[in-house]
Amino acid sequence: MDRAGLDLGGGYRARPIALDTYRAACARLEGQIFGGGSLYDFDPPSKAPPPPGETFAWGISTGEDLIGWSFAHQKDERTVSMADTGILPEHQGRGLYTRLLPHLLDTFRDAGYTLVQSHHRATNNAVIIPKLRAGFFIQGLNLYEGGLNVALTLSLDRTYREAMHVRSGLRAARGDVAQRLGLSSIPLEETVPSIAVPLPEGQGEDTNLGGGYVLRPVPYEVYYDIYTGLEDAVYSSVSLDWPTPPDWSRPNRRATPG
Repeated sequence: MDRAGLDLGGGYRARPIALDTYRAACARLEGQIFGGGSLYDFDPPSKAPPPPGETFAWGISTGEDLIGWSFAHQKDERTVSMADTGILPEHQGRGLYTRLLPHLLDTFRDAGYTLVQSHHRATNNAVIIPKLRAGFFIQGLNLYEGGLNVALTLSLDRTYREAMHVRSGLRAARGDVAQRLGLSSIPLEETVPSIAVPLPEGQGEDTNLGGGYVLRPVPYEVYYDIYTGLEDAVYSSVSLDWPTPPDWSRPNRRATPG
C-alpha cells in the first residue's frame, strides 16, 4: 500500500500508521464504536504481553479526522491475524470495509504470509460477509468473554485452499493437492462434463434473476429429473452413494394398552 494513503472513495482514505498511533486511536474511539459493557471485566494482567511480531496498522480518515482503524499482527511464520478493525457508527454502512479488505489482503500476500485468520462476533455481518466473499472459510464457532465468535481463515496459497475443500469433502483430490495430502489423485479426464437440460414447463410465473438467468417453479418430479441429470456435473464432492432408495413407508406401530 502506498504510504501516502489509499483512496477508499467518498472522501475516505486509509494509510499506514504507527503502532502507538493505532493504540491511541483505540483508546480514544473504541467506546464510541463498540459501546460499553460488552466484554468481561478482568482484573489487570500480571504478565507482560508477548512480543507481537510484525504488525500492520492503518488509520481510516475523512479529511483530517481519524474515524477508524484496522490492525493486524504476525501469529507465526505463516499466519497473520486480523485482530481489530473499528469504524465510527456514523461512517458505517458505506462499504468502507468491503473496499479496504482487498488492499489489506494484498499487503499480507506481498509480506509473504500464507494464511490470514480472524475472529468476529457471530452477528457481525458487516465484516463476515465481505470476508466470505473474499474467500475466507468458516473454521468454527466458540464462546469467549465477548459472546459467540466465528473463526475465519483465508489461504493466500491456491493449492492449500483447494486442500481445505478436499478435507471438507467438497471436492475430490487431484494433482498437487492430492500429492501434498498423500491421497490418490482423480485424473482430470474423469471429471463429469456439463450436460445441457432443456428448460421445462413451469407452474407459475418466472422470476428474472438478471444476466439471462431465470428462476422457474416446477413440479417435484421435474425437479428430481433435473437434479439427477445434473448432480454429478454440478457437485465435485466426495459423498456417499446410497445403494438403495430410502424407505418412506410408515413404521408398523401397534397400539400400546393404556
